[in-house]
Amino acid sequence: MSANFFHVFSAGLKDIWKNPVLFVPNFISSVLSACLLFLLFAAVTLIFFQDTFLDFSRGIELAMPPKSLEPSFVVYGITFLIYGVISKLLSLYIHAGLIGMSCEAAESGKTKLSTLFSDGRKYFFRFVSAFVLMGLIFLLPISISALILFVLYGLLSLISSKIVLGFLFFAAFVLLFFLSLSVLVFSIYLHFTFYSIVADDLSAVRGIRKSVAVLNANKLPVLLFLLILFIISALLGVVSVVLSLLSAVPTIGIIFFILRILMKLLKYIFLETATTGWNSRMYSALTAE
Repeated sequence: MSANFFHVFSAGLKDIWKNPVLFVPNFISSVLSACLLFLLFAAVTLIFFQDTFLDFSRGIELAMPPKSLEPSFVVYGITFLIYGVISKLLSLYIHAGLIGMSCEAAESGKTKLSTLFSDGRKYFFRFVSAFVLMGLIFLLPISISALILFVLYGLLSLISSKIVLGFLFFAAFVLLFFLSLSVLVFSIYLHFTFYSIVADDLSAVRGIRKSVAVLNANKLPVLLFLLILFIISALLGVVSVVLSLLSAVPTIGIIFFILRILMKLLKYIFLETATTGWNSRMYSALTAE
């Protein structure tokens, strides 16, 4: 079924206007992610530099801890990894609840914060499963490309002819191009996976299949819809870059710095919320009988 783009975007904004509670999930996600990052790195720093902090609190001259106790790049790398995993799981929970709230607002005109937690719990493990499956799908072309590049590298080490080397470099470039293209195509086909899981109460596998089926039946509307979303995000990104440059101007730079902060809030809270609503509306329009 074809979708009315004006209705999709206007109705999505109207849902937010009637239900400002839709902003809460992304705000909660941002706050919890920031707190998690601070707590993890504060814990690492305190564990490895506790002797230094104790000396400082006693008014004693600062003494660095033994070299063996100093945190290394490996420690901070593991900390970033832990943060990334926990943060992703949190975002999947929040995203499931937000989609549920958006669907509820679209269907009944009203939604409530309790839907965030009820749908978050209900669809969390399905979202995790879908995320893992989608990751494996993306890894397929990456793995094949890595294997081919490894073979090409082996050939490069054996061949000294400039013509052959140039050809192999060109082949590697073409391979990377098609790798990027395949990842883009997969991301488009899987775009509505999470929305289908919530809206139609599907499993992870059936959600992926439904997303692919929706795109196959509505290629042009979906591509145009995604292009509009990209343009909106790109325009806000350009404005943010311009404000960043203007914030360096003496005297009036502070004004543009404040505007830049407001623009970031607009992009990461309002736009994320609006995009979820627009995707929910678009999926509903495309799958309506």
